Amino acid sequence: MTNFLIVYNRPCGHVDRLEEFASPVEAMYARFGAEESCDFDSNYEVVVISAKDENALRRSHSRYFLEDVGTVAV
Repeated sequence: MTNFLIVYNRPCGHVDRLEEFASPVEAMYARFGAEESCDFDSNYEVVVISAKDENALRRSHSRYFLEDVGTVAV
């Protein structure tokens, strides 16, 4: 399983940071640092989620990635 750190900007409705970690311990330390960087601002949601890969993460936690839906590359 891969561990993903997500920093989600609630007012803007998008992911500000998505980072992969092999170790859940490293992911949690990164989470604590990210929470501190955001000054524990309630406008940001900072989570660590384990998933098989990024595609599985995007399917299981799609609400974080809604901005990607309907995006068309030109």
